[in-house]
Amino acid sequence: MNLTWHKEISDIILVFNIQRSQWGFEFYINVGVYIKALGSKNKPPEYRCHIRSRVNHSGRTAEDLLKDVFDWFDTYDSVSKLRHFAKEDKLPITTVIQAKEFLIES
Repeated sequence: MNLTWHKEISDIILVFNIQRSQWGFEFYINVGVYIKALGSKNKPPEYRCHIRSRVNHSGRTAEDLLKDVFDWFDTYDSVSKLRHFAKEDKLPITTVIQAKEFLIES
């Protein structure tokens, strides 16, 4: 069963993934941004994204979770926004070094 969805926007691909825990009935919501200039994947798995995060789902309603996911995607949905955050050193901690260098230098 595929629990990963992709949305292509010009020079990036937004990735949404639901991951089931191997230890029980828990699940994780993962989000990511794949920068096309740094790779050649058309439908990258979340763990191959250049910028990644996990949405905290503990004790939250589905509506709140979806709002957080959409807010995250709205925040990081373009290379120009990503460049701004990179220069301000405000990218998510799980940003690949290669992506940060690309965004700062270009």
